Amino acid sequence: MEIHASSRDFIQWLGHDLSLRILSSLENQSDIIRFSAVSTSWRHFAIRNGLSKQICLKNFPELEKIPIIIKKKSKQAGSFNSREQKNLESDHKVYAYLSRGLAKSNSKLSISTAVSAFSTDNYPQECIQNTLEPRERIAVRDSYWSSTGQTDPTVPQKLVYNLISNICIVSEIHVQPFQVPSLESRCSIYSARAVRFRMGYPKSQKKLYKYGRYKCKASHKYYDNAFSWIMRSNGSGELLAKI
Repeated sequence: MEIHASSRDFIQWLGHDLSLRILSSLENQSDIIRFSAVSTSWRHFAIRNGLSKQICLKNFPELEKIPIIIKKKSKQAGSFNSREQKNLESDHKVYAYLSRGLAKSNSKLSISTAVSAFSTDNYPQECIQNTLEPRERIAVRDSYWSSTGQTDPTVPQKLVYNLISNICIVSEIHVQPFQVPSLESRCSIYSARAVRFRMGYPKSQKKLYKYGRYKCKASHKYYDNAFSWIMRSNGSGELLAKI
């Protein structure tokens, strides 16, 4: 007896539990997307069982500690089952989007470009772009950023960077003070008294283009009003949301 196995739906052939166990072992979100694109029944299977969310949390377990709010319409027509199906579809799309965005930023360096500095002492030789240079020296010059300095030590200096993706997981931030070589036995180290961090987004892409994001070199001028800051650190490394 000849069996045409290729014409059978493997989910129906293996059953719900075994199919779910196999698909849950996948590690790439793109595999779930391709699986969902095969047929309507396969897409419904992935959505009903939350496969997109499972893969996302498996690859990025940090998201389990972050409350993810998915906006759903309060007034939806149709039965309870149809509303529940729409909610599951929203979850499916959101976690697929998160996985794609975070996959781009899954690297050791989350900063892509330097945007601007509050002040620069000797532009462009001592510009903010030097802070992203892994080499300590470029040609015959030391590679570092230097501010113009302030008579009032409480006046902060601010540096703005652009992350590698719109969605990033930042787990560590490294700040390296510059050590000035000296003819004497001791070397001077110029370090900040305190460091704080803010996260935000540009108010408009046109302003960001104007203020230096897409230029070859970062701007030596600082434009704080071009950004909306939504999170800040409290000095101990903890980020606080801006209400």
